[in-house]
Amino acid sequence: SSAASDVYKRQGLDHNRLTTINDEIKLLSNLKYFGVKGNKSLKKLTKQIGELRSLEILNISGCSIDSIPNSIGQCIALKTLSANSGKLEYVPNSIENCQKLINLNLGHNQISNLPSRIGSLKNLGMLSISHNPYDSIPVSYKNLKNLFHFN
Repeated sequence: SSAASDVYKRQGLDHNRLTTINDEIKLLSNLKYFGVKGNKSLKKLTKQIGELRSLEILNISGCSIDSIPNSIGQCIALKTLSANSGKLEYVPNSIENCQKLINLNLGHNQISNLPSRIGSLKNLGMLSISHNPYDSIPVSYKNLKNLFHFN
């Protein structure tokens, strides 16, 4: 059934012992879902992730990745970025180029400065930034007119 194959496609590489993501990932040009959730030894997200122009869902939750590369802004089809419960310290302003982004989960990380450009993500409906050591929320967040879930 298509439901069963959909579940199979979404299992990704979750909860393994990955330490690196090979730059050859760029060859998977039709990849829509990339999940490495729970790979606690994974510390870096390759900048080649930006070559995945068809990528719609990226799940790096529970990894030890401390920053998202600037190339994320080239993932123009991205709808969901789950990066909660990790070591994330930095999200680049290039995230503003991901205009199809609907769900952004950055909760439970080490982010001290939230990117002001998130305020230009006009389709963003769900934003989770709780449990981070930031001092203030950029004023641009008031521009998120479609936001229905914020914590």
